[in-house]
Amino acid sequence: MDHVADHLATGLISADAAAVLARPVLQHGIKANRKILETAADYSLEQGLTPRRVTLEEIFAPSTMEQ
Repeated sequence: MDHVADHLATGLISADAAAVLARPVLQHGIKANRKILETAADYSLEQGLTPRRVTLEEIFAPSTMEQ
């Protein structure tokens, strides 16, 4: 992230803030987002969108579960 380095070099942000800003905001893959996906499945059941709690293993192919 070049913009973080520019702000750090000019003194507009601290090194601590730069470290936080340099981390990726979005995480990709099922493993990294398991809690969010399971919460969505819970909400789907609570709101009557699904007749039962659907597991992630039922939704996604086995080869994608470790990603």
